[in-house]
Amino acid sequence: MTYVILDTNTLLLFLVGTTNLKYIQKHKRTDQFTEENFKTLLEILPSDSVIIYPPHVAAEVSNLIDYASNEIMKIEIFENFSKFINLQNEISIKSINAIKDDQFIKLGLTDSTLLLLSEMKHAGKKAHLITADLKLAIAAEIRGYDVTNFNHLLDC
Repeated sequence: MTYVILDTNTLLLFLVGTTNLKYIQKHKRTDQFTEENFKTLLEILPSDSVIIYPPHVAAEVSNLIDYASNEIMKIEIFENFSKFINLQNEISIKSINAIKDDQFIKLGLTDSTLLLLSEMKHAGKKAHLITADLKLAIAAEIRGYDVTNFNHLLDC
């Protein structure tokens, strides 16, 4: 098993794309991405991936799903999100620990929890972080974490 952490934007892209490829360009919070970008995300996810995420990311994604351009899209994405939550692994990171991280002021609460999650070992190894946030990617890289700057892949 390969443990993978997706930040809020990449997880939202994953959920919208796995719901319906056509929704990527129609959803107000993923319209900067294309179907090809979604396919790139799928290509970099190992076939044995287990996606792990903190509750903070789940809450942000839930709020962003609301930006769907119509009610049918919103319902379908929420149904897919429910399936995702049932199949993947939520790992709690206490906010008190995240605010103690030296990157908290720069990154905010959610991204600080992603840094802490990247630091933890899962089944004996660290997870691979995929992020569309440059500041988070740099912070993770400086710490020596296994990180992919998703936007960098899109620029190639």
